[in-house]
Amino acid sequence: MTTHYIPIPDKLFHNYLRTLIGKFYKILPMCEEHSPTVNIYIDSLMFELTGNHELIESVDYDARYMSLLCTLNGIQNCNEIKTCKREVFKCIRIIEELIEIIEGGD
Repeated sequence: MTTHYIPIPDKLFHNYLRTLIGKFYKILPMCEEHSPTVNIYIDSLMFELTGNHELIESVDYDARYMSLLCTLNGIQNCNEIKTCKREVFKCIRIIEELIEIIEGGD
């Protein structure tokens, strides 16, 4: 079976990354409230982030994208709210850096 990737325009990817910031913020209250669905939410977010190879190509295989995925996985296994907050904000900084790539900066 051949996999076909749909090209993602930079503007769409830029808008997606902006939306992704909110998805990461959503993790904070879930962790603070010890929501039983936080791990399901993070699994879904991981699935989304790895679901399309074009996303990775759009940031030119930047290692920060991998860092984003690994940190998200670590958040899922985190039991301390302070650590969860720190790592969520780290992910948001990474997303902001990826946005700069799309905007042409670095």
